[in-house]
Amino acid sequence: QYMTLRMGDLLFTGTPAGVGPVRPGDELRAMLEGHELLRFDIR
Repeated sequence: QYMTLRMGDLLFTGTPAGVGPVRPGDELRAMLEGHELLRFDIR
């Protein structure tokens, strides 16, 4: 099954086993083919 992704679409894939909740001070980054697309600092 295929679908078209457009600018602004969000893709959630879940997390692997053993990953806990984010906490203040954590940094979340989204990468695609070696390029950083997003980075969030958790406060």
